[in-house]
Amino acid sequence: MTEGTGRARPGVHIPVALALLFFAASPPGDSPPPLDPAGTFADALEAVGEADCESLSARLAPLAQTPLPEPLGRRVRFLLGLCQHRLGRYEEALPHLQAAADASPEVADYALLAWGQAEHRRGVPQGTIPPLSRLLDAYPDSPLVEPALLLLGESQASALDLEGATQSLRAYLARFGAAAGASEARLLLARVRLRAGDPAEGLPLLLDLWRDEPLSATAEEAAALFEALDAPVPVTAADLFARARALYRGEAFTEASSALAPFAAEPGPRQEEARYLLGQCNFRLRQYPEAARLLAVAGAGRGPYQARALFWAGRARTRSGDAAGANLLLERLLRLRPTDPLADDALFLLAENLEELGRRREALRAFARVEQIFPDGEYADAALWRQAWIHIRSGQAQQARSLLARLSERRASAYVSQALFWEGRLLEAAGEREEALRRFRRAAQGGAGDYYAARAREVLAPLGGPVPSDPPRPAGEPVDPPGDRPRLGTARELSALRLWEEATEEYWLLVRAHPGDRGLLQEAAETFLRAGRFDRVLWVARRILLTAYRQNPGALPLPAFWELLYPLAYWDAVQELSAARGLDPHLVAAVMREESAFGPAAISRAGARGLMQLMPATARRVARSLALPDPRPEGLHAPSLNLTLGTAYLAQVLEDFGGNLYLALAAYNAGPQPVRRWREQTPIADPDRFIEAIPYAETREYVKRVLASYRRYQALYAAPAAAATAAPETDPASPSSTD
Repeated sequence: MTEGTGRARPGVHIPVALALLFFAASPPGDSPPPLDPAGTFADALEAVGEADCESLSARLAPLAQTPLPEPLGRRVRFLLGLCQHRLGRYEEALPHLQAAADASPEVADYALLAWGQAEHRRGVPQGTIPPLSRLLDAYPDSPLVEPALLLLGESQASALDLEGATQSLRAYLARFGAAAGASEARLLLARVRLRAGDPAEGLPLLLDLWRDEPLSATAEEAAALFEALDAPVPVTAADLFARARALYRGEAFTEASSALAPFAAEPGPRQEEARYLLGQCNFRLRQYPEAARLLAVAGAGRGPYQARALFWAGRARTRSGDAAGANLLLERLLRLRPTDPLADDALFLLAENLEELGRRREALRAFARVEQIFPDGEYADAALWRQAWIHIRSGQAQQARSLLARLSERRASAYVSQALFWEGRLLEAAGEREEALRRFRRAAQGGAGDYYAARAREVLAPLGGPVPSDPPRPAGEPVDPPGDRPRLGTARELSALRLWEEATEEYWLLVRAHPGDRGLLQEAAETFLRAGRFDRVLWVARRILLTAYRQNPGALPLPAFWELLYPLAYWDAVQELSAARGLDPHLVAAVMREESAFGPAAISRAGARGLMQLMPATARRVARSLALPDPRPEGLHAPSLNLTLGTAYLAQVLEDFGGNLYLALAAYNAGPQPVRRWREQTPIADPDRFIEAIPYAETREYVKRVLASYRRYQALYAAPAAAATAAPETDPASPSSTD
């Protein structure tokens, strides 16, 4: 199971990639060179597993002393050089890396970078410069240019070539100013210019780092150096406010609050913005009453933040449970700024609040106003649906059907299958079976991942008649080989050598540059799967292949399209943990897919982490229930730990809610307490009604997405009998009542 934590800077982690290479340990004592070097090498590559560079080195060294045919010889030298580099044996690594740089054109840039790194780490900066300069000259389009240029500047600075370092670092910042290493480059350039006796460039760079990149690893060091130099450059109020803004943009809301507070308290040109941003900080920190207070004050004036402040003050009051107070603020916004871009957002939220307050007639009028005033706005279809839903809940089936019929005819609307499904429910309840079947069949034609299409198929099965296949299996067209793309040979060579981190990075750059090359997409996806980079697999399937499928649903963009769109990520671990917890592994896969898109490094705005998006406090509680040590927040990015705790938590909420999948999924997203309240307000006997009535839009859509993915996983991978019996205990096809 891959324990990756996100996108790596290419080349910087070459030694780490060698952790993927494992050869069975050699027996004690010297052994003669193998009689079949090619077979030995191939067998060894098949034994990739745990990291053991000592064993790898022991197996490669005899091969390196044996006359070998090409390309085997250069592959052995390249891997041995990287292996010795990983072990810190830099002098031993150098001849192999130098030979690979000359004889391995596909990976010469990797050999050159490792050669330069080896010289740097053994304290020979002058030896670093030739291989890095050669890399930059010969491979200007390599992804390794970024780390090579930064290391070149650092090496030149160490060699006291201050002008050369200045030139390299300026070139780095001009080309890679937004890269992860940019703050390090700025700090190094500042040091170089100060050492060269040029404070006019050096000091502003330090100030820029402290002000504009306060969350970077170098900001604190820059500030300390700036203060130690007794800098003549003053820190102005504008600098302090810019730093506060940067903290806010970096989502460091606690730190941003402290930095913004003085500006919010004192009258001045920045007060309104400071109050607005401070209110937003409190909102993001879920301190809704204080957020509402600050934002209402910011919205009291007539400046540029008035509309934004009033809208977010309304949202904060809504989150605080004060829907009536929220609507006073929203009405003020609509009265003062009726043409503001946030006006439709405000009117829709006002209508939702009226519905929440039980003032259904007023809510209907407000939703109708959204549709009438903003017919082309993003909420027009949602407003029409909410009107229909109010009528459904009120038992007014005829009015609801009329609205749903209008909505189902809006071909471009995301609500078409939802409207058709509920039309079918109402027609079925009225005894109009044939008309209901027509609506369900139309709803079942919905696209990949459509929750209502999946529900319509479930309803159709017991009603009789043909049910569209799930998923549909049109014939896939033959896939031509990839085009002649630059660096495709490099990607293939790295993949052949099991250097998965580097191979996936190369293929990642290729598919983003050539999204229409189906052969390349297939080859890249296969590599991502072998490397355990399921986040990249899903990205390709969602962003590129799904778009192509929607444009031509009569043919699959790739033969394995559905398996790429719903991959069996971390499947061995998922099956083992699911069996231990009494879970369906397809449900766990669906939760992972919708929570994190299989990204181990994922962090939500609320602070949930990893594959199954666990909050640190929840993770600690679950770990203690399993007699495990308290996990560190960053430890939750390890797939093994996250899956261990996430499956345990999912099993816990399922048990807490009597095995009801709908309640459990809602609780997994919103927490158990709100779900208990919702269960009292809306009976779970009709799951369709319960899901539609979930007050939190995020949770409502989350439950639908997970259920749609779960059903898709079952349809793809579960045996027919298992898929048929894996539904929740509550019958999801219960007919709707209209009382």
